[in-house]
Amino acid sequence: MAPSKVLIVGGGLTGLVLALSLLQNGIPVRLIDKLSSYRVGFKGSAIQPRTLEVYQRLGILPEILAISMRMAPAKVHLPNGQSLVFEMFTALEDLPDRPYVCRVSPLLRRVIDVFLEQPQLLEPGSPREFLRNHIMKNYGCQVELGTELVSFEQDERGVVARLRKHHTDGSNTEEIFWTPYLMGADGGHSIVRKIAGLQFLGDMKSEGTAVVGDIYVKSGADPNFWNMWGDRSTTMVSLRADERKDGRYNVMMAGVALDTALATSSREELIRAFQHATGATDIVFGDLVWLSQFKYVVGRCLGVIPAYLSLSVRMGMLETFQSGRVFVGGDACHVHSPAGGQGLNTSVQDAFNLGWKLALVLKGLSPQSLLETYSLERVPVVAAMLQKTKHLTGKILENIKAAAPVSFVSDTELRQFGITYRGSRITVDDYASAEEVVDFYRSGEDGNARAGDRAPDAPGLVTESGEVTTLFNSGIFASNAHTVLAFAKQPPQMQLSVPNPELVKVAIVVPQGSASGGFMTGGRVFVDSEGFIEKHYRVKERDLRFLVVRPDGVIGALTKSTEGLNTYFRKIFV
Repeated sequence: MAPSKVLIVGGGLTGLVLALSLLQNGIPVRLIDKLSSYRVGFKGSAIQPRTLEVYQRLGILPEILAISMRMAPAKVHLPNGQSLVFEMFTALEDLPDRPYVCRVSPLLRRVIDVFLEQPQLLEPGSPREFLRNHIMKNYGCQVELGTELVSFEQDERGVVARLRKHHTDGSNTEEIFWTPYLMGADGGHSIVRKIAGLQFLGDMKSEGTAVVGDIYVKSGADPNFWNMWGDRSTTMVSLRADERKDGRYNVMMAGVALDTALATSSREELIRAFQHATGATDIVFGDLVWLSQFKYVVGRCLGVIPAYLSLSVRMGMLETFQSGRVFVGGDACHVHSPAGGQGLNTSVQDAFNLGWKLALVLKGLSPQSLLETYSLERVPVVAAMLQKTKHLTGKILENIKAAAPVSFVSDTELRQFGITYRGSRITVDDYASAEEVVDFYRSGEDGNARAGDRAPDAPGLVTESGEVTTLFNSGIFASNAHTVLAFAKQPPQMQLSVPNPELVKVAIVVPQGSASGGFMTGGRVFVDSEGFIEKHYRVKERDLRFLVVRPDGVIGALTKSTEGLNTYFRKIFV
């Protein structure tokens, strides 16, 4: 009997990633959005390498890399006529264990949106469309626009949702829909969160309104910079060139002195508001593409805020991301300063953490208690992220006030490689220390690969046929299976405690100087010809025998024995 559809409320990136993860695991979904048409423009400005690894696992990374571009340096136009230029992110080199650091050092959200669009539909009015079409084409799943969640009730068997469909003729119809689980990916004003009774903790204040849109610029604006003016005490403005470099620019304006209703009433009023706020009368505008207002939550004002922080300094999160059979993810459960480009990436990883767990439970392969680890693993990470973005915001504001160069930290912290679930109740780690103090945003970068950390890549693997590949590109990792890496010079003896052998991929890794032949196993065999697996996982030093990588790319187990291996699988499977 096929599983019932999971109801996902919200057709943005969080909902789409969860939908794709579930669909790849054979779980049907129903994806609804109360909007009558898809949003235009961009939201979020950076995609980090850790998230690109999620896309690699989902099989959609090549489309992103083919259209990726670097974020333009910022130019803050100061009131005295001078300007402050800085790179918001410092470029880092690709490393053997981190293959996507340099090429995709944070990308504009358009990069994410283009892989969600049809190749011939690159207009700002159709963001995320490619992924929607990808899901529709490959899985027959379509985002139902104009369909809102009105209410729901849940019991031990499932969730009964009342939905309202808004038709183009102005009429409405209601429907009662039963789902085993409900996911709220419906943003900062989440109706799912409100009905579930989940309350934000943090520094949340009243709402403000900002102006956002796209307009052509004929002359006067430098397309090589992300141009910024003003501060929130009056009006702050951001103007950046579209990555196609066809004369189209994205404009954002916000501030207490801005009449957003007037500024969005016409092209002429937008230009008038822009010139009044910036004094840049030498910029000649062309046709208006689109223009809109949007609300944001105003947090405690920290001082003069540059335009790239125009979505406000706001901090808040939920104490738990789950209420029974109802989950929330993305902006529905955490809001914060955009400093550091962490929000969108955090939302994607929320969805990816939940997807494989939900699939196993719905198939009857895992206990329902596995779902509790979604919130238990993600909440400490998000709490650490909020503290990080708060610190970055304060640092940036201090530098702006001092007219000093500003850049987000040059190390890899913001690339999210250090995010870890160490200590999670579903991990097994023979090398763990009870005295360890875990930093959930940085401990995964201490060079001591542990259960709960991101599984690092390793190049120089030689297959049975002599092909040279990398761990990430070898085909042994997947979003719908666990992977066991067994380290041995002789064929290991393994009897896995799993309900179905197809749930686990097995690969034998032999050290440098070994031959890949002679291993009569049901899995793949690789020679670690350059020693990177040995180095990154400290195989010989720790006498490591088995490594388990979860479907979300996280190390589930590091163990010296088959008993440790099966202890892990007994935590996951029934």
